[in-house]
Amino acid sequence: MKSTDWGSAGRILHPNPTGESHFIEWLRSLTPSLTEPDKGIGDDAAIVSPPAGRQLVVSTDALTEDVHFQRHQTSPVMLGRKTLLVNLSDLAAMGAEPWICLLSLVLPGELARSDYTASLVKGFLGETRRWEVDLVGGNLSRGSIVQTSATIVGTVPSE
Repeated sequence: MKSTDWGSAGRILHPNPTGESHFIEWLRSLTPSLTEPDKGIGDDAAIVSPPAGRQLVVSTDALTEDVHFQRHQTSPVMLGRKTLLVNLSDLAAMGAEPWICLLSLVLPGELARSDYTASLVKGFLGETRRWEVDLVGGNLSRGSIVQTSATIVGTVPSE
């Protein structure tokens, strides 16, 4: 297992209000000591080299407002946590060790630069720290409702 120093991750204030590139920089600032992918955060995809002697297990799940949760009943921190946890349970069912993940957010315009988003990300990153999963990329989009999605990659020993 790897050890991660999260620096200022516990002091999340809010994302920079000037667009996706600044959001990505803000997100990077929250995860300064994560293992760098070969090419990652800043793109919608990441290039990674799997650990020697391991096979990959991949899962993805989405949570959609008014389908999987009600915004007024679910705190953004809990939504962020749940976004990763539903994927971790899929890996556990396969006997896989979590390794890396991608996070996609669809947010209404009024939430994109708010404490809501900062809290959601804080919840997600708290679980990545707890389970030692590196965030290596993702996507940010605008929509009429909140949707979160994570893709997670775990590993199992090669047969």
